[in-house]
Amino acid sequence: MSVDMYLGPSKTQGSTTTTVCDNYGNGLNSLQDAVGNFTADQVLRSLAYDSAKGYFKEAYVPLIQGAILVVEATAKAVAKLPSDYVSEVDSCDLKSSELEREIQRYETQIQGMQNQINQVKQLLPVSSERAQHLREANGLISDYTSAKAKLEKQLQKLLAFHAFSTMIFTEVTSLKSAVNQGLAQVSGGKGFNANKGTFSNANLNDRSWMDTIGKKWQDREKERLKDQMPNMDGLEYKQIDFNGGKVWCWVKKGRTTADPEDIEKSFLFNDWVARMLEKYGPDYFKTDREKGVTDLLVEQNLRLFEEVRTGIDSKTGKKLTPAERLARGASLVNSLAALGVGAKQITNVGKGKAGQTPKKPPIVGSGRKVPAIGKPKKTISAPGKKIQSVKGKPSKVKAPVKGTGKIYNANGNPDLRALRRPQFDEVLKNGFPDGTKLNQHAYNSLFKSGRKDIMIDDIIDALNSKPISAKPGSVEYINPKTNTSVFVNPTTKEIVGIWPASFKK
Repeated sequence: MSVDMYLGPSKTQGSTTTTVCDNYGNGLNSLQDAVGNFTADQVLRSLAYDSAKGYFKEAYVPLIQGAILVVEATAKAVAKLPSDYVSEVDSCDLKSSELEREIQRYETQIQGMQNQINQVKQLLPVSSERAQHLREANGLISDYTSAKAKLEKQLQKLLAFHAFSTMIFTEVTSLKSAVNQGLAQVSGGKGFNANKGTFSNANLNDRSWMDTIGKKWQDREKERLKDQMPNMDGLEYKQIDFNGGKVWCWVKKGRTTADPEDIEKSFLFNDWVARMLEKYGPDYFKTDREKGVTDLLVEQNLRLFEEVRTGIDSKTGKKLTPAERLARGASLVNSLAALGVGAKQITNVGKGKAGQTPKKPPIVGSGRKVPAIGKPKKTISAPGKKIQSVKGKPSKVKAPVKGTGKIYNANGNPDLRALRRPQFDEVLKNGFPDGTKLNQHAYNSLFKSGRKDIMIDDIIDALNSKPISAKPGSVEYINPKTNTSVFVNPTTKEIVGIWPASFKK
């Protein structure tokens, strides 16, 4: 049986399931609140009420918690399936049966070309024409062998992922089993004694399901505490003087300098931002921007996230100084702000991923068509034989390769100019976080020779440095790491020029 993967429908299923589970989650949270209010009520008092409160607290509270955990685990698993597929297999639909057919076609073509080589060697005398035929035939065999190997690797990845995919839903299955066990014990009014008019926990003889749910719930609450945004009440985010330079920092309202407590708060905040981005991705911080732009921010700042999180310079391996940590954290937060996530508006919105448990992992779909193998058309004559010619060699056949979603230039390297354009489009429209604007001339120059490797962080780091006088009508800021100079008109607060280090040699 063919193993097929429809990536598009799988992603759609994840999105639809998120909506369904969000609705379930909201209902379950309301039910949990209602049960909590009932069990905590001190006005309703009687033997029946007291027994009901105790029974609800003991039986229904963990049952509701288990249902919430099932909803959240399902959401996570359904979203994880296509995400893991893209990272481990490919970024397009695949069918194992189609891959196997294409692999066999390449094998047949390789054998056919090898037979032609043997015929040429037997029937044609040694000559330049014979050598040319052999070179071209061997070239085709090499191309087909390479394409076949890529398809075989792709097939291996698809089959391995199929075997692994069931593990994604292991937690969902375990939690669902615990909830079903609990439901079996409380359903049908088993906890209520009609003769006495009271509730009893005598039916709760097997509490293993409670232990399973209780442990998972404790783990969940610990994670939720870690995810809480540090309390920044009474503080504002502004650029201040620090160790001879300018950094963005949380300081007490109305202050222009930071005390040790402010510095510590800023570290906590920057660490929190990096941790949330690493844990949940850009969707954790809701913006009005297109998703691809926010993903680009994360992709281009992975090193920065890691340095903020660990406090270690990724290049030197040395521990960052307080000023360096603040600068990196500020660059991270400023980058978020440039995409519409103002530093003071960042809130703990939660991950909100939800989904519905499928009976089987959705490894179904239509495979991508593999390019057809080129067919030789010409023939040459030999004594008593007609041999299919290998002249007119077709273009090299390329097997499907793993997509990365990146943009590449003619040399096969990531095209930084294309990748970073959305970020510079953003600052051209809205300016940098500190209010500095980017004029059209400076923007245009960023995509010309000599400046093609300048990134947003290079400019932000320069603007955070101590300004020096340049020439009339402009102030120069120099990035201490890259030696990139940024010239700003102090009157209009516009960037009028950007000079990379290579221009200064």
